[in-house]
Amino acid sequence: MNNPVVENTTAQINKTTIEPYHFITKKISKWSNAIKDQDYKFDIYKFGDYYVNNLGYQILRGRIDVRRFFNNDAFVVAFVIIAPRIQDKEKWEKTINKDDIIISVNNKIIDNKAVKIQHAEYTLDYRPDTLDTLFNFQKTSISRKPEGPIDVYSVVLTSQQLGIKFSELNSLIMQSSDNAEIWEVKKSDNKIFNYRVSAIDDKVKIKIPERYQFDFGELNNDTLSTDKFYINTEISLKKLSHKNLNHLATSKSWLEDDVHKYKGANELEDEYFWPHFWLSNYGTQFLKNSSLPDYGIKNFDGPVWSNLTTKSNINKKIQHNLYSGSEDVVEYYYNAPTRYDYSTKTIIDDSDSDTNGLFIPYSQAGEIKTSYNWFFKNKYNNNDADLIKVQILNKNLIDKPILDFVNGQISLSISDSPIEPKLLRYSLDTKQIETYIKMNPVDPSYFEKFRKIAKNTEKEAKNEEKNSNTIS
Repeated sequence: MNNPVVENTTAQINKTTIEPYHFITKKISKWSNAIKDQDYKFDIYKFGDYYVNNLGYQILRGRIDVRRFFNNDAFVVAFVIIAPRIQDKEKWEKTINKDDIIISVNNKIIDNKAVKIQHAEYTLDYRPDTLDTLFNFQKTSISRKPEGPIDVYSVVLTSQQLGIKFSELNSLIMQSSDNAEIWEVKKSDNKIFNYRVSAIDDKVKIKIPERYQFDFGELNNDTLSTDKFYINTEISLKKLSHKNLNHLATSKSWLEDDVHKYKGANELEDEYFWPHFWLSNYGTQFLKNSSLPDYGIKNFDGPVWSNLTTKSNINKKIQHNLYSGSEDVVEYYYNAPTRYDYSTKTIIDDSDSDTNGLFIPYSQAGEIKTSYNWFFKNKYNNNDADLIKVQILNKNLIDKPILDFVNGQISLSISDSPIEPKLLRYSLDTKQIETYIKMNPVDPSYFEKFRKIAKNTEKEAKNEEKNSNTIS
């Protein structure tokens, strides 16, 4: 299969978002078809049994929330149904019960007796500051808000209960027993396996969705929002230079959707309040199955490193764990012995070398290009075809080579000026003369003759120097 390479726009050149899957939602609501006034300006929550029994009057909203766990390709899904009660005279009537709820996963109906559908109720004036926009009806396609009690039903299912992996998940459906209300989420593979991102200031950011949230409103085709929450991974690449480098990069990963906020839900004891039964269960499942994907820098490449055979010998060292703190910190090292090869002008392996790591050859400068290949194991199998690859492009600008005749940090100065003869001066020590005469009787006129010769030689040398400096 020919996999397209996904590149970022210029404005986002230092970050990329991996999207292994895409989702399609559908919302069917019979009651919104039955009501002719599309403005819904009348109080839709104050009609009684006639509308409920004759028009399928179930005014429902809710959420399908999926969080994936990368280890073992697992997931947890929560279905939440919000059903305001309808006022009939002095009573507030329920519009749906537990037995009316049908959950299907991959088109297989889940037995309600085998799972626990939890129920609670709340009102909009009870601790409203703790409600998000779906539950407080701020996120809506209609103007009316319920004034009475609101029933909430929730069911949380794990991939272990369902017997399927996240990669095998195709569809999630919530429907009422009379099919008056249907919510559907369909998942499919994007089949994009290659991404490319260029570093800015030696940094890139990679985002992977780990939670998908789909909110449904009261009307037909009323998908209020589709939200994704990501694992953010920021990679800081170390600058290459003429010095040997072992520490190649450091990555930091954190969740946009803070897992620790779910811990507070376990402390709520008021069963009347919806986060107690929904978020506590959901959060417990997440904390129990917490994991990050198998990902990281696997190898590197570039013109200077083209002849290295140890480019995959990268050691991964975990400094901090995400689930014992707020972020996951990993460092990457390359410790193979290397040396510069003058014939190929590249760095090569050398088991006898005393140095190791990467370095820019002393004679090279300018723009040095290196690509780091970052892999993400999307599916928990041994099939390399399912690996998602991000090619991280980085450029190091080296101002000057270390060794260069002209521009090097260490330069060689060569002078081609003529060598000028220096005047030789002669001198004889008087003691040496005396000793010499005693040992070798010599005519004293010999020394006078030597003095005259030396004097004439000095004079001739000066004249020659004078003539050479005269411009004719």
